[in-house]
Amino acid sequence: MEIGHRPRRLDLAQSRKRSQRLAKRRGPILWGNQHSSCCFGGSGRHHRRDTFARSCPLCQAERIAPVIAKVINESRQLNRVHLASDLHLGVPNPVNSRERELRFIRWLEDSAAGQGHASNGAATEIHLVGDIFDFWYEYRRAVPKGGVRLLGAIARISDAGIPVHYHTGNHDMWTFGYLEEELGVELHRTPIIREYDGLRCMIGHGDGLGPGDYGYKRIKKVFTAPLLQWAYRWVHPDVGVALASRLSRNSRANGGKEDIVFETPENEWLWHHCRSVLAQQPLDCFIFGHRHLPLDLEVPHPEPGQPSARYINLGDWIHHFTAAKIEEGQAELLHL
Repeated sequence: MEIGHRPRRLDLAQSRKRSQRLAKRRGPILWGNQHSSCCFGGSGRHHRRDTFARSCPLCQAERIAPVIAKVINESRQLNRVHLASDLHLGVPNPVNSRERELRFIRWLEDSAAGQGHASNGAATEIHLVGDIFDFWYEYRRAVPKGGVRLLGAIARISDAGIPVHYHTGNHDMWTFGYLEEELGVELHRTPIIREYDGLRCMIGHGDGLGPGDYGYKRIKKVFTAPLLQWAYRWVHPDVGVALASRLSRNSRANGGKEDIVFETPENEWLWHHCRSVLAQQPLDCFIFGHRHLPLDLEVPHPEPGQPSARYINLGDWIHHFTAAKIEEGQAELLHL
């Protein structure tokens, strides 16, 4: 306090009269809703619940908070993930293959545009979960004939900024960079784990997983051997593609009956694989292909009292024309 300064005397009666005048002019004072910066320690002005003091930062924050919340909610990017597998482009004949190709492209474009089955919004990710081609081998300067419309559609979607994930299957495992470089896809050779709005998922083609199928597991080791892949490169494409096409004629992609019937979950190799993985780490959903039969099964946790998971098989685009989508943390099997 400066020397010679005389403090102002507090007149309680005068202060009470001033408060009454303010109350009559501005309405009753709602002390429970007042901010200390403008009502007590700041300008000394009182304000009602339905008015805001321009000089009060807290009042200003209250006024703009709903606007900020609205902007955040509108800009918040929910995951909309679309998945399909087992198109087996190229079988059983060119006419049928072209029809299925065009139908698959419509699914792709609708997913990317947010229309049809994707009416809630455009996809944030698209997963092609294996065996999109019945045979695929990348030579140094050649790729198999056909599928140009599909390749172009994938490239357009990738160029538009929508991530496209390509999971190799047992029919299209021999890819060595062409799909990534030309189409811009992200390649996965083993199952991956992703979380979408709280839903933890394992996604992969599913070939060679679970108990049984030992014959295929032995063949897969041969097909994935670097020496064999290098040797096959020396086979002329006209011979190599024709040979591989002939080998695939007896596969289930050409109308085999062994995968059409569902009996029990215990007879499903991939269901057993899901249970074994669930015992090691918490997951909510497993999404696989390869089975050629659309399935949506509960996977109980091996330990009692622990949360269960779901096993979704994507079916195929030969007989069933099924896919899956994940929106707002929920996975759904679609019959298109």
